[in-house]
Amino acid sequence: MKHRDSSKRRSVLQLLVMAVSTVVILGFQSAPATAQYKDGRKPAGVIEEVKETYICPATGLSINDSATEGALCPGGSKVLRIVGLMVDAGWSREDILSSMNIFVRGKSIRASVDTSGMPAIGDPDAPVTMVEFTDMQCPYCKRYNDTTFPALKKKYIDSGKVRYVQVNLPLPFHKNANKAAQSLYCAADQDKFWELRAMLFNDQKKLSVPDIKGYADDLGVDTVAFASCLDGGKYKERVNRDLSKARSAGINGTPGFVIAPTRKDGKITGNKLSGAQPAGTFYEAIDKVTAK
Repeated sequence: MKHRDSSKRRSVLQLLVMAVSTVVILGFQSAPATAQYKDGRKPAGVIEEVKETYICPATGLSINDSATEGALCPGGSKVLRIVGLMVDAGWSREDILSSMNIFVRGKSIRASVDTSGMPAIGDPDAPVTMVEFTDMQCPYCKRYNDTTFPALKKKYIDSGKVRYVQVNLPLPFHKNANKAAQSLYCAADQDKFWELRAMLFNDQKKLSVPDIKGYADDLGVDTVAFASCLDGGKYKERVNRDLSKARSAGINGTPGFVIAPTRKDGKITGNKLSGAQPAGTFYEAIDKVTAK
């Protein structure tokens, strides 16, 4: 029975490899609207999940979100075509989603990040380090920070189980994101990084430089020093280094995460997660690290 199953699996893998090659060569422009399981059931559920979870390299957004923002996702149709072929081959939802990283994204689910010197909250000696790659103008980052982060903070960060680190990843099509990222480091000079972060996420429609300076005033910082820092671009290169960290980790969309065992030198290696996932997804990932 096991031999038969492994033979079938190899056949499916061979089919998938040929499918990927065929899709790339022929350049399909749309997903098959009639794809279905062999017993006739429509695979709408898993295809919709892929539309929400696959991050387009060209946009840093999911297939659905790229469409919503009118941004081209050239590989999206190819991805959905491949998923349709996997469905036709009898793959389960779990196998399809877990295999996407190998056959569709072409990237490792593992990543290394040097977190030394980065803004962090929680116990420095916590067993787990969680890195958030974020864009202060990204609506999905706000969704995560409004709905998931408070519960995660209470359960893991405040209890000493997780050290939480932020890496700025301002996306190029968010015009205020880069300056907002710089402003956080200006606030960090006066120990107000996390306080300003909360204010920026609170109203993403007000992220102009005058708006940010107003938030700094509300926080009671030295506004002259803050303005000099922000206007002078003191941390422009530091934000560029954050962008380099994201590229090195293979994170091209926001929010993105790496969850790993903590190391004294700050150089962690762990699994990646993408998107504003439900709290339970993060809990499971953190618990897996602590269980090792």
